[in-house]
Amino acid sequence: MRATLFKKYALIFGAVVGSLLLLSGVVSISYSYQHNRQALIELQHEKAQAAATRIGQRLVELEQKMGTTAEPGTGTRPLDQRRTEVQLLRRTQAFRELVLLAPDGKEVLRVSRSEGDANNVGRDFSLQPWFAQVKSGRPYRSPVYFHNDALFMTVAMAVGPEEAGITVAEIDLEYLLDSISSIKVGDVGHAYVVDSSGLLIAHPNIGLVLAKQNLASLPQVREALRARDRATMDMSAARSLAGNPVLTAFGAIPYLGWLVFIEEPLSQAYQPLYAEAARSAVLMLMGVVLAVLACVTLVRQMVKPIRALRDGAQQIGHGVFDQPIVVKTGDELEELADDFNRMAQRLQESYASLEQKVAQRTRELSDTAHALREAQQIAGLGSFVFDVVENAWVGSDVLDTLLGIPTQAPHVRQSFMELIHPDDLQAVKSSFEDQLLVCGQAFDEVFRIVRGDDHAVRWVHGLGRAEYGAAGAVIKVNGTIQDITERKQLEDQIRQLAFYDALTQLPNRRLFNDRLSQALLTEKRRGSCGAVLFLDLDNFKPLNDLHGHAVGDLLLVEVARRLHTCVRQADTVARFGGDEFVAILGELHGDRAQAAAQALTVAEKVRSSLSEPYHLLVHSDVQGDVTIEHHCSASIGVTIFVPCETNETDILVAADAAMYEAKKGGRNTIRISGQSLASAPNV
Repeated sequence: MRATLFKKYALIFGAVVGSLLLLSGVVSISYSYQHNRQALIELQHEKAQAAATRIGQRLVELEQKMGTTAEPGTGTRPLDQRRTEVQLLRRTQAFRELVLLAPDGKEVLRVSRSEGDANNVGRDFSLQPWFAQVKSGRPYRSPVYFHNDALFMTVAMAVGPEEAGITVAEIDLEYLLDSISSIKVGDVGHAYVVDSSGLLIAHPNIGLVLAKQNLASLPQVREALRARDRATMDMSAARSLAGNPVLTAFGAIPYLGWLVFIEEPLSQAYQPLYAEAARSAVLMLMGVVLAVLACVTLVRQMVKPIRALRDGAQQIGHGVFDQPIVVKTGDELEELADDFNRMAQRLQESYASLEQKVAQRTRELSDTAHALREAQQIAGLGSFVFDVVENAWVGSDVLDTLLGIPTQAPHVRQSFMELIHPDDLQAVKSSFEDQLLVCGQAFDEVFRIVRGDDHAVRWVHGLGRAEYGAAGAVIKVNGTIQDITERKQLEDQIRQLAFYDALTQLPNRRLFNDRLSQALLTEKRRGSCGAVLFLDLDNFKPLNDLHGHAVGDLLLVEVARRLHTCVRQADTVARFGGDEFVAILGELHGDRAQAAAQALTVAEKVRSSLSEPYHLLVHSDVQGDVTIEHHCSASIGVTIFVPCETNETDILVAADAAMYEAKKGGRNTIRISGQSLASAPNV
């Protein structure tokens, strides 16, 4: 038995540990190889990009020299000033020839290292394809071309004011590309440059350049010209001019579309990687052998006490707890035997009271569940679990009652969506389906439902949290729905009392001040004026004294109604208290005088409307329904405000003062702040 157990564990441990070490070594070697290979490619790319950047910087420096100009002196024409600057540019070795063109494209100066200078030659360049581009302010850079076995390119740009003309420079590319031949990679690696068509323009072997050889047929050049993005390129098929495989990378030269390639023979580049992989393989095999030997030794020591542990475990499984397991190994196996013994002792002690504890716990869970149901019923709070896969949900009894649906009704997503008020359906679907189910964001919405049984509209507050599966997708939603109808009604009542006049239902002073602040911001943004009308009823107190406050209230309600008919829907009419009313007129003309004319038109409309007779229907227990005819007018003060010149307090003070001027002027009149107007006819 012991020999069989030993062989079994020795084979298993040795195979597992050896396989893991072998697998780990293979993975490590593979990863190291790939990592080092990528590091080589990245290093070559950095070198290529650095060389490309240097070439681009040199071109930028030359263009900056071309674009440097100064303000012409007094009496000096910009073209003459530019002529002097072009002659100074001849000191730059990279410029083989410089040409200054007048704004109409005629050549006025040519500075050449090989042919001497020429003034006012008069050649017309205005028909050149690049002339219109340069005139529009965009520099022109020509393709590479050969001249006397040398490479050149032409750059043209407009410098300074338009009268300074256009500067055209022929640049010797030896100045830009001379650093390419000095780049070395390993023993035989090198760099070369091709233009946007694949033409070789720089190479350590100048003969290849002079031969005007096009390298677009090379796999790496063709792929680079096509992709332009090294992240999407496959350079595994790269070849040298001789057809040998190479490790290569490239960098793009800014503005020009040229590519700098750095390549090294593949055999030379990967030689250090092969040597490192061989060393790692030897170390890995040595580790596997040592691990197998250690496993055999360990298993030999473990087998002896294992049978004692097995026998003791069988006794505990049969309910024998008074037979201790004896193992004296001084290691974890002895600790395990002691743990078995302590476990047997605790099991023996716990069995006596286990049934009693189970019964007590069952009662507690039942009481807790009952209390939870009662609490949910009192709070109007129902819970649910929505199964995304099954597209069905399970809710508590309280939730079914809240929704007004029978317990046996189908609990699917569509049946719940049908209970949502049509005005709130889109918002709830977006929050639940797009944000919760797709993005995993918590569901937290206040919306209305139409109960299924009595079709009553109720406000509810829904909460939901996503539960994710092993694949990371939402599989369940746990949430609650609470009836908050009474709370919403109280909130609406509180808001109505806080911001609206209880008698006329017009905004009160607090809401009016907020609307006035908003109007100031709106008119400031639009660049228009606004106006405030402050009006006080002229013949209100006699009506109260004669017929009582109830009739006076009817008059105030009718005044509020007439005021609404005189202004636009976007304007605000408010009651400050008593018989004082205020109106905000927005979106008036930006000119103060024209805005005043618009405001006075509305004020006259209000004055005329309020001057019409009032027929107030009064309900009396003695006389029945009685109609009282009353004549009333209003004194109106108007102030025009420009948002950037005033504030809320000053506006109300000015309007109030204008209203009192109207009172002094005989009532039933209109006064505008800062002006004197003819009074309207008295009513």
